[in-house]
Amino acid sequence: MKTLVFFCILFFLNSLVEFSTSEVEEYYKPKTPELKKELLEGVQTKGRWFVLYYRDFESDSERAILILDEVYASKDTQGLDFGILRADCRVDADGLCLGISPAAIPVLKFFHNGQEYVYKGEWNAQSIIKYAREGHYEGDETFQDPSGDAIHNLNAKNFDKETSKGEWIIQVFAPWCRYCKELSPIWQELGERLAGQEIKLGQIDGTIESGLADRLEVRGFPAIYHIQNGQKREFPGSSKRDLASLLAFALASHKDVAPKPILKGQTEEEEVDSNLPSLVVSLTDDDFFEKTKDGVWLIEFFAPWCGHCKKLVPTWERLAQKASGKFNVAKVDATENEGVARAFGIRGFPTIKLLKDGKQYKFSGQRTTDAFMEFVETQYQDSEPSDIPKDIDFHQEL
Repeated sequence: MKTLVFFCILFFLNSLVEFSTSEVEEYYKPKTPELKKELLEGVQTKGRWFVLYYRDFESDSERAILILDEVYASKDTQGLDFGILRADCRVDADGLCLGISPAAIPVLKFFHNGQEYVYKGEWNAQSIIKYAREGHYEGDETFQDPSGDAIHNLNAKNFDKETSKGEWIIQVFAPWCRYCKELSPIWQELGERLAGQEIKLGQIDGTIESGLADRLEVRGFPAIYHIQNGQKREFPGSSKRDLASLLAFALASHKDVAPKPILKGQTEEEEVDSNLPSLVVSLTDDDFFEKTKDGVWLIEFFAPWCGHCKKLVPTWERLAQKASGKFNVAKVDATENEGVARAFGIRGFPTIKLLKDGKQYKFSGQRTTDAFMEFVETQYQDSEPSDIPKDIDFHQEL
């Protein structure tokens, strides 16, 4: 009986020892994200990052992880502008801990735009945060934190100038888009993670900047791109839009996507000559069919309240000047001329149609003068033609 009691006590003590080492990690789940292989290059070359290298989840390593988790938990309340990761050196199949001496573990390293520093300050959350904010690392030098917001709002006026410099991760969104709303807090945190890095984070309201959305060939919201040197790489639609995936895309995995050129926008040379009279023909229910029975006509059906229609005005005026002598450029206020709009089946604004040789062709593409010119000259042949409605006395019909 004594022997049985002895073995029971021995088994119980052995279980406690095992729990205090290998099973403690099951008891406490670290909050700080793990350093992954796909993030390694970006962390070591871009931005501001703390990385804790640890080996055993006990003693000094356990204490270091608990402190780092405290720093990580402060990111929302203190607005931290650096990333925090941990690297498990026990099973290092991806070589994350190369160059790290086992005797030095746990070790906390700070990476700042390709420079690497070993943290030698006090092991508490506030000291670590102060170290990053004030830039006191080995020597007397201090680094300069970037000023301004972490997320840049881009539009047609500043897009080309801003994105001509460096790397960008850009989201094209719509205020009404449910998925965009779900992405919003993640995008804010991504901005915090990328703050101070060479990669800038931007966003475009696609409902206002429709021309810019067309240039990026946006097919739905949200659309996310890596942009550099006039080239875009789109975030894969099959990937999760979580922080880890977006961070990996920003730092490394965008290289796995084939780059495509960004479509050119309207240049300064395409601005409307305000000294010339408008060549855009205004059509109504009364004169539509009479005026359009001869020649080639490119017609915009618009509504005065439509934001996209308002943005199209200068392009449409310029197109009329450029197309003079080649084809007619016209517009129809569909809210005032419901007869014509109904006859052509107009359901959205702006709707642009080409009338040529007794057929109508609906335009679908980038709304620039060059795109419109190409459509009228050749590209319309790629569209499905349909018959032009017959002349109707709309007043009699009513």
